[in-house]
Amino acid sequence: MSSIGKTNPKPRVVDNAAVGELYANKVISTTFDGGSLILTVGVTRVLPNRIDDVPDPSNMAVPSVHVTGRIALSPAAAVEAINGLSGLLQMAQAQIAQAQALAINPTANKVAS
Repeated sequence: MSSIGKTNPKPRVVDNAAVGELYANKVISTTFDGGSLILTVGVTRVLPNRIDDVPDPSNMAVPSVHVTGRIALSPAAAVEAINGLSGLLQMAQAQIAQAQALAINPTANKVAS
């Protein structure tokens, strides 16, 4: 049987609602151990000394970063993640450029009547 004209079907995604989600606002480290790319992520936390204290930015210590998770990706999965993130970055940059162009020339998006 010939493989000409055939495409590889994309695998079906099976969701698992029990998988926990994690939040990160800081990438702590990225390492490659020869077999996988390992990302360690965390959250920056600024805590007051007491419950009712209002944080005073001029008198605050350097915030701490707490590890919230690690993900280990195979080289193939790392490439897929990089490609996906690159696509998102390009989309965001295009939207920013469009918004800046509209801010400079607000009539550029209006249709002539």
